[in-house]
Amino acid sequence: YSSLFQGFTTDPDLMFIHVDDHVAHRGDGVFEVMRCVNGKIYKLDEHLARLERSAMKISLPLPSEYSRIREILDEVI
Repeated sequence: YSSLFQGFTTDPDLMFIHVDDHVAHRGDGVFEVMRCVNGKIYKLDEHLARLERSAMKISLPLPSEYSRIREILDEVI
């Protein structure tokens, strides 16, 4: 999912980080890797809770798309 395009992309040419992206320059970001098993995210609630806690600890607001995360994941999987 690209927050820049507000949609999904599988095109490697569109998977990039902007030169002015704070995550790339200042390191202010949180990341979570999720495993998909039989078309479902394994322990999704635990992953999302950890992601929210991590963002809160560094005062990083979640993107507006975050409220749609389950819908977004359903579209991808």
